[in-house]
Amino acid sequence: MASSVFGEAAEFLADQTGIDELVLGIFVLVSALTIFGPLCGALGGALFNPINSIAMISSGRGTALGHVIRMLGQMAGALAGTVAAKRYLPEFLHGKFHMLSGGIKEGVAFELGFACEGTMSFVLNYVFLISQEADSRLMTLWTPMLSTVVLSWVGYYFTGPSLNPFVSFAWHMHHKRQNDLEHYLVFWSAPILGALVAGLVYASGHRAPGAPSRKVRKPSKSAIAARKAETQLILEREAAARESHGHGHGTSHGHVAEDDEASHGRGHGQAQERPGRREREQQGKGAAHHQGREREAGQGKARR
Repeated sequence: MASSVFGEAAEFLADQTGIDELVLGIFVLVSALTIFGPLCGALGGALFNPINSIAMISSGRGTALGHVIRMLGQMAGALAGTVAAKRYLPEFLHGKFHMLSGGIKEGVAFELGFACEGTMSFVLNYVFLISQEADSRLMTLWTPMLSTVVLSWVGYYFTGPSLNPFVSFAWHMHHKRQNDLEHYLVFWSAPILGALVAGLVYASGHRAPGAPSRKVRKPSKSAIAARKAETQLILEREAAARESHGHGHGTSHGHVAEDDEASHGRGHGQAQERPGRREREQQGKGAAHHQGREREAGQGKARR
C-alpha cells in the first residue's frame, strides 16, 4: 500500500522542485526503507520480499516451513495492500498504479529483461545474505537498502524494476501491462531463479561442509562471567581432590611401613627363638641317651 504512492510522490516533488523524477523516486524509496527497516526489525526481523525468503531457504538459513509460512503472509499482505490502496487512497494518487505491475521497457528485448531481473535478484540477495553476518546492526540494516537503491536505479531503464514477485503479481491482477506468460517468466521466474542461485553460491562460499547454518553470536557478559565462575569451581574441586588423594596416599605408606616393621620384628624374634629350641632339643636328646646308658649298666650288674 505504501509503495503504491512512491511514483505519485516522486512526480509531485519533481513538479515542485524541478529535480529529476528518477532521483526523487530514489529519495522516496530510501525514506520509506528507512522507516520500514527498523519497523521490520522491531517485529522480529520481518521481510516483505519473498525472494529474500527463497534465498535463505537455498542457503540453509532457517526452516523451509517457516519461510513458506512467511511467504504466505507476504502474498496476503501484497494482495490486501493493492485492494486497500485502490479503495482508500485519494483518486489523485491513482495515476501510476498501472505501472506497478512491472513491464519491460519499450525497445528492450524479452531476453534482456529476463536477464536483468535475474541478475539484479542475484546481486540483491547475495548482498542481503552477507549483510546478515555483520556484527553491526547498522550494516545489517543499511547494506540491503543501499543495494536496493542502486539496483532500482540501474533496472529503471530495463524493467522498472520489480524485484518483488508478489507485489508485481498483486498489481498485475488489477492492471495487466503484459501477457501472463511474459509476466510470470520475467517478474516471477527470473527473480526466484536469481535468489536460488544467490543462496547456493553463498552457502558454498561462506560455510564449511557440515558447519551449522545459524549465525554464531558472541556470548554476553553474564554468560562469560558464569563460565568463569564454573571454571573456577571445577579447578577448586580438582585441587581438593588432589589434596585428599595425597593425604590418603601418605597414610597408606605409613601403615605399610608400620606393617613392615612389625613383620620384621616378628621375624627377628622367631629367628632368636629358633636357636633356643634347638638347644633344648639337643639337651633332651642328651639326657635321654644318658638315661638309656644308666639303665643298661643297671641291667648288667643285675645279671652278674
